[in-house]
Amino acid sequence: MLSHLAAWLSLAAFLGLAVPSVRRWGEAWVQRTGWPSALLLLLPYLLAAALSAPVVDILRVLAYLLVPTAIVHWAQPRGKASWGALLAGLTIWFPLEPELFLLPWGGKVAGPWHWFMLPEVSAPLAGDLSLPIAKMTGVLLALYLFLLYRPLEGIGYTARLTRRDGSLALRGLGMFMVAGVPVGFALRFLTWVPHWPGLGQALPALLAIYLFTGIPEELLFRGVFQNAFRRWFGEEGGLVVAAVVFGLSHLDNATPGHPVPNAAYALMATLAGLAYGWVWRRSGKITAAALTHALVDWLWWLLFGG
Repeated sequence: MLSHLAAWLSLAAFLGLAVPSVRRWGEAWVQRTGWPSALLLLLPYLLAAALSAPVVDILRVLAYLLVPTAIVHWAQPRGKASWGALLAGLTIWFPLEPELFLLPWGGKVAGPWHWFMLPEVSAPLAGDLSLPIAKMTGVLLALYLFLLYRPLEGIGYTARLTRRDGSLALRGLGMFMVAGVPVGFALRFLTWVPHWPGLGQALPALLAIYLFTGIPEELLFRGVFQNAFRRWFGEEGGLVVAAVVFGLSHLDNATPGHPVPNAAYALMATLAGLAYGWVWRRSGKITAAALTHALVDWLWWLLFGG
């Protein structure tokens, strides 16, 4: 029961902040209460662990919440993304994927590095669907920091998608397919194995990819990283740098015929990141870029053996 509550509370906060009125209320409350309000993000983990989590794990989650909050408090002013937002984004990302950052040293999380990892707890939503609480805590922390505590301009986390946003998302998909599909076949990264599981599976899969892959990754790589990079490298340069970082973030993902470090995946993800960044820049909404992202991943699953 408590673990179900953890999942639904996390999902409600995640989706609710995309509603402008909810976000305005949340921002006003956070501005009144200050940084201690970040401690509320410990609640999903405590509930998912049935209020019986080891003290050391509670301390690890608390540190995970407070370190990025302190960085943003001292180094990221309200408004335009700066190096403070970039550093806070990295401290949110590292504990969720330490193997990637440790690839130059073999990618093994050993010794003291274990202290930086978050406890692995899942919370059931419905049926076989469950939420990884560590990842959801990271997403909620990023939303808390960059929408409520020190709001950044231009993130565009909104449920209000217009026809133009949909058109831009589809154009971004087309741009990637024109470049990415030939490159993917040339690298033997893609194989033509189309299948159709039926609407009952295909549409929920698209929605799940959009919510739990597209939006979280676009929040970090476009809403925070590209947002910061464009201050230093300009709009086009920021788009390219963010796309390359996004590509490199896939080096630790093995695919058939491509072991870790997976250079083919990194190149494909870089091409995709260019499309996602273009959609975000033109629409001003990470939710529009997340739609392109979700469609790319969905079509990879349906048509190309992903």
